[in-house]
Amino acid sequence: MGSTTNRYRIDQCRCCNLPVRDQHDFFLFVSNELVSGIRVPEVAEAVAVRQTLFLAKEEGFHGIILDSDRLSVIQRITHPGVES
Repeated sequence: MGSTTNRYRIDQCRCCNLPVRDQHDFFLFVSNELVSGIRVPEVAEAVAVRQTLFLAKEEGFHGIILDSDRLSVIQRITHPGVES
């Protein structure tokens, strides 16, 4: 068998698509993050959100709106320390 570097079982990968808009509701980009090695969807979404925020900062975007359908992730970001 060959090397397994950078190859993951499909059940250990999550793909998260996060649309990013500016404060005027203008579409900026969609972050398509493949999160591997994480089986819990909420954790994968949180990792993808973090990656997307780093990307937005790196590209010089400020005041962005990030869309996510995981309410628990959004609540934990906007209200840290408060259990859902």
